[in-house]
Amino acid sequence: MKAFICAIMLVVASEAVAQPSSEYKRHVSVVHPQRDLQELVEIALRENPSLKDLEAQIEALKQQVIQAGTWKNPTLSTAYMNAPVDSFNLNEFGMSGIEIKLSQTVPFLGKTSLRKKVAANRVKEKKWALLEKQATLKTLVRKAYYSLSLTRQLRNITQKHIQLISQFLTSIKYKYEAGKAGQHDLLRLKILKDELVDNLEDFDRQEDSLSAAINAALHRPVDTPVKTDLTLKAHNVPLKFEALYSQALESRPLVKQLQEEIKTYQAAAKLSRYEAIPDITTFVSYRYRERVAGKDDGTDFATVGFSVPLPLFYSSTFGAQASEKAAKARAAGARLEELKDQIASGIKRTLATLNRAYSKAETYRTRLLPDAKTTLDATFSAYQVDRADFASFYQAELKLLEFDRALRHAQATTHIAIAELESLIGEDF
Repeated sequence: MKAFICAIMLVVASEAVAQPSSEYKRHVSVVHPQRDLQELVEIALRENPSLKDLEAQIEALKQQVIQAGTWKNPTLSTAYMNAPVDSFNLNEFGMSGIEIKLSQTVPFLGKTSLRKKVAANRVKEKKWALLEKQATLKTLVRKAYYSLSLTRQLRNITQKHIQLISQFLTSIKYKYEAGKAGQHDLLRLKILKDELVDNLEDFDRQEDSLSAAINAALHRPVDTPVKTDLTLKAHNVPLKFEALYSQALESRPLVKQLQEEIKTYQAAAKLSRYEAIPDITTFVSYRYRERVAGKDDGTDFATVGFSVPLPLFYSSTFGAQASEKAAKARAAGARLEELKDQIASGIKRTLATLNRAYSKAETYRTRLLPDAKTTLDATFSAYQVDRADFASFYQAELKLLEFDRALRHAQATTHIAIAELESLIGEDF
């Protein structure tokens, strides 16, 4: 019996994760993690409604660029000119006639190009916003995927320890019946087993929540099964803070968006100053006249001229607009500086988290977890022959469970931290 139980303990507590129970297989199948995750990301980038919203906004803004580069339509008018009110005949008075007039407002030199530049900059802003949204969405899917994988690993580990404790209970029951173990030993192990069984419901709830978050990002039914891998090996990045920060300033879409926003407001301020210069409206007209007997031979008239609005209130109106746009450019500049500070602190913080998680994962994988397995094996063997007390054996089992969970947490944390770093710099490693 002793040899049988020890063999089971070594198999169940081994570092390599065994195949999940039949109940667990209902939740997850083992797949290639990167391929499966990449597929989820691609679906999200293709189907997420928020991205389609931004894409539609970009198309709308592109049409505004066309509008901004277009002059006002020419005006064509016709008039029945200077006809006597008592007869409305055109041959009674020399100035009577039918006039056709064509007018066109010509914008001041440089206005149209500036209008197009402002509109085009807004398109660029929205394109960077789309790329930032894509990066944010990828991070959301990746972090949820890694958290889901961790939840399933913890659930699987908990099931294995429940099975292990069940084996321990059987062995201790024999000792209890032989008068070599107290009833409290059985009760403590049973309470631990019941606690772990209760933990399974928490893992189920977390799994449902994380799966729903992934499916929502992918714009598909929230109960769609999401496959994950059962293992996440610890990873690290070779880049240091300075390299990552420089890369963020070069690659982060939100940085580019704010830089483009500054340019947009600066161009808009310049445009407002140009708008203060009145546009000229040119016109040409032709008046057809009939002959007035004995008075006028009916020669037709032609008129060419231009009109300019008097800029009595232009200075205050467009001057205020220019000041407003300049202030918004400064505000965007301040937001850009704030973003740089956030990126710097975020990279520093996430790097620290990543390095600690990687170091912890390696320590638990190479030393602590193997030692805990060996300690539990030795303690249980000693307990079987009354050379160790129950408290030592119980603590050894708790330590193995604690270390097993800690290893999986640290491994998943490295992946989550890398996803956060990729989001901060706006580029995949």
